[in-house]
Formats: sequence, structure tokens, C-alpha cells
Amino acid sequence: MQIWPIIKEAILLLWIRRQHFWPLLVLPAALTTLLYLGGHWLLSDSPRSVGILLQIPHFLIFSFFAVACHRSILIGEHSVSRFGIPGWPRREFRFFLWLIVIYIIGGMFWLFTHEVVDRCVGFIGTLFGEEVKALRLRLSGSKFIVFFPWILLELIPCGYLIGRLSLLLPAIAVDDQASLRSAWSQSKGYGWRMALLVGWMPILIHVLELTIATYFHLYIGRQFTSYSLGVYVGLSAVSEAFVRYMFFTVDVAILSLSFLKLSGWHTSLVPQNTTIDRRFTSTLPTQ
Repeated sequence: MQIWPIIKEAILLLWIRRQHFWPLLVLPAALTTLLYLGGHWLLSDSPRSVGILLQIPHFLIFSFFAVACHRSILIGEHSVSRFGIPGWPRREFRFFLWLIVIYIIGGMFWLFTHEVVDRCVGFIGTLFGEEVKALRLRLSGSKFIVFFPWILLELIPCGYLIGRLSLLLPAIAVDDQASLRSAWSQSKGYGWRMALLVGWMPILIHVLELTIATYFHLYIGRQFTSYSLGVYVGLSAVSEAFVRYMFFTVDVAILSLSFLKLSGWHTSLVPQNTTIDRRFTSTLPTQ
């Protein structure tokens, strides 16, 4: 399993079947926009713990979206409704619970790594000065953004764990029998590739979102009046939600194709090929 070919294959699949995947973005992007606006207008002064709890609805919305995408890719477009709305969502809630478990495991390992890195950085700071611990970046103005490169070291093992264990998620989406142990075994020998393809992708998306939000806040947001600021916040929330789920669609497609290649899974359902399916099959390289 090579990194760039599987990314190219995922993007090609989504582009050819774009008429099917676009409607799947509508509902999760709309619900995410409402969460953004609610958090901005109602919970802006709330404690940090409230902000962490607010992430749970985001995980739940993503779970419904991801299950629809996984089933569309691995089983076929006929396996989901037009907007990805399921009937009894037992499968989606199981996906959601295991998603939380995987990120809790990654988060616990991150806390351990954070403690180790923090002590090492503190020791380096006593030898070379505190400025070594931070990197100051200038945007297109007089202000600086302080970036702590050591945070990336803390996220490497966390992304590695999440990447390898994430093979459990598409298995749940297609009702396959799987466990954390089987997901770990399937990714054996491909750990760092799964970390790069799946584990670190959400982190990169989050960093990109923070960068864009910081730029708009510093250089564009302050140019608005109190009235137009509300319009700006609304448009920003809508665009951020759609961009986020466009990236998520690529990430889910990569995970689906990785699962397909590493697990040897195949559907027992009778496929209902469409013109789009045949076009996609004809564009894939022959082995």
C-alpha cells in the first residue's frame, strides 16, 4: 500500500462520484454550522470544560457522515439514502462510541508523551533560554504568532495510534466483525503510512482551520462594523463547516480504501453498478 497512489485513488473516486457525495455534505455541514454559531454567540465566555463537551456533538455528526461515506465506497451508493439519513441508527452510534474510545486511547498516550516532552523542553530551556521553546512567526503585518514546535513531537505517537486503530471504523460501518486487536494486526507493517494517511490528517485540518481563523480575526474581522460582523460570523461558520467536511470526505475515502486493501474485505451484497461505478472502474490502473 503506497501513500500517494491511495490518495490519488481516493480523490479520483470522489470526483467521479461527486453528484452522490455532495448531498451527503449538506446535513452535517448545516448542523456543524449551527454548533459553531451557538458556541460563538452563547458559549463564548464559558469555561474550557464546556468547550470540550461541545466536541461530542461534532463527533456524533461526523459519525453519521462517515458511516454513510464508508458504506457508499465499500458497498455501493445504493446502501445509503440520498442525504445519508439512516433508519434506526444502531450502527452509527456503535461507530460513534468506538470513535470516542479510539481518541481517548490516543489522548491518554498524548498526555504521557506531553509530560515527557514538557520535561525535556524545560531542561533545554534552562540550558539555552526560554526563547528556544517557542518559534515566533510574522504574518503580513506587525503582529507575531507564537508557535510551539514541540507540540508536533507530542502529536506524532498519538497520530500513530489513531491511524492504526482507525481500521476498526470502516469495519463497523459495513457491519464486519472486527476489534481493536484485529485493526492493529491488519495495519502491521503499515503503521506509519496509516498514521500519515489517517492519524495526522484531522490534526492538519484543525491546524489549517486555526490558521485561517486567526488570519480572518486579525486582518479582516476587525474591519467590520457591529452589524456586518454578524454576517461575517455566519458566512465564516458556513464556509468553515463545508471546507471541514470536504477534507473529511477525502480522509474517510482514504480510510475506506486502506481498509479494503489491508483487510481483504469484500461485500457479500449484490452490487448495483451505475454508470458512475463503471466510469470509476475503467479509470483505475490495472495490476
